[in-house]
Amino acid sequence: MIFMLSLLYSVLNKKQTDIKRYLENYRVLEIANGAPVVTKPRSQRYLLSSLEVGVVVLGCVVFVGALAAAICVGCVRRGKQM
Repeated sequence: MIFMLSLLYSVLNKKQTDIKRYLENYRVLEIANGAPVVTKPRSQRYLLSSLEVGVVVLGCVVFVGALAAAICVGCVRRGKQM
């Protein structure tokens, strides 16, 4: 079945009130018409969420552990050379 999308949009816009009335029984919240919905951004009160803070802290702990291991390996190798 092939049809023009602009024709479909025009028919849906003309019949939108009938469609809403028919769908009231099915608890449909809203019918989207294809236009982009612009929402206001939420306030940036919190810079990072608790999950993001946890991930950053865990990354720092892993980095410090790897750095300590690299220093220990370097010290052991230097001690064996002397």
